[in-house]
Amino acid sequence: MTARKFNRTKGRIEWAGYSWNPVTGCLTGCPYCYAREIAARFPVMFHNFQPWFYPERLAAPRNTRRRASDNPADRNVFTCSMADLFGPWVPAEWIDAVMDAVRSAPEWNFIFLSKFPQRMAAVEWPDNALIGATVDTQARVKTTEDAFAAIPARVKFISIEPMLEPIRFDRPEVFDWYILGGRRLTAKLPAFVPPAEWRENLFRQARGVGALVFQKENLGVPEAERIREFPEALKNA
Repeated sequence: MTARKFNRTKGRIEWAGYSWNPVTGCLTGCPYCYAREIAARFPVMFHNFQPWFYPERLAAPRNTRRRASDNPADRNVFTCSMADLFGPWVPAEWIDAVMDAVRSAPEWNFIFLSKFPQRMAAVEWPDNALIGATVDTQARVKTTEDAFAAIPARVKFISIEPMLEPIRFDRPEVFDWYILGGRRLTAKLPAFVPPAEWRENLFRQARGVGALVFQKENLGVPEAERIREFPEALKNA
């Protein structure tokens, strides 16, 4: 059997050079979900996007050699890019197994992103884990701020992609890194570029507390002006 390794993102995810999916599937049903669209093209491979655990993939961190590179993204592994690891349907045993694998590979940065920040607060996060939550609407703000304020983690970030409405944080200082993006074209929805005033307002909120910003290519910012900052923890691990 071929040794399990991380998958190269080949630039498709600008802030992570690799992805790793020891768990796949999600039951949230967001209409803009790119992962569900990928899974729909390969229903057998992804078990019709039902939650699924692949224990054999837990070996990938120790089987993948980190390349010599000046690109900070090449140190970063987007973990469960085809799932929400902290969805209420995911057994705690799956989460524990993933965290054990993360702790065993301190040479990598493992990036987690979820729509369930409350459950992320129950995890004992290792130093090489960077945690983020998706906030696409104002309704998600308070829950995310409350959860992340209680989490001791090296880097806490917010992914405002897709940015579906104007968003205002009450405690913007809770987050170290703001990832801002629009909505890409999917089978169900057209692409959407947020109005400049929405993105500029969020940029000011982030800068007002000294947070870093990463502007995605679908945000509507001219390429020559696009800001792509990485926290030092991502650069220097």
